Amino acid sequence: MLRRAAKSVSYYATPAGLVRAYKAHADYLEKVGKRGVAVRLLAQTSKDVQLVTQELAAVVKIRRTTKPFAANFVCIDGEELVVIENSPDDFDVEMGTDRAAWTTNKLLIQLYENLFERVWETSSPLH
Repeated sequence: MLRRAAKSVSYYATPAGLVRAYKAHADYLEKVGKRGVAVRLLAQTSKDVQLVTQELAAVVKIRRTTKPFAANFVCIDGEELVVIENSPDDFDVEMGTDRAAWTTNKLLIQLYENLFERVWETSSPLH
């Protein structure tokens, strides 16, 4: 999905999801950003993930949020949405029984994008 992005990527990550995004997708996020795709990432941050947050901030627009969600969300071009539940909620991308739901349902995608925009506008930029 990330490789196909042509216009936008809006990514919401839990702290563990942020580390997983970095490990599994940092290269793709950087490549699509260099192609001119608007890549924005909202993340709950903590001291545990501060270095990863700074690394990702070098390649994508990232903001800190205090609005916790229990899952990670990735929306590509306003066309595809994936909701990912980390199980267990740890930093490991190789082990576990993560679950995800993928949809192209316009209503669900629009709801997510509206929520993402509202949280983005009220979130804090990284300093």
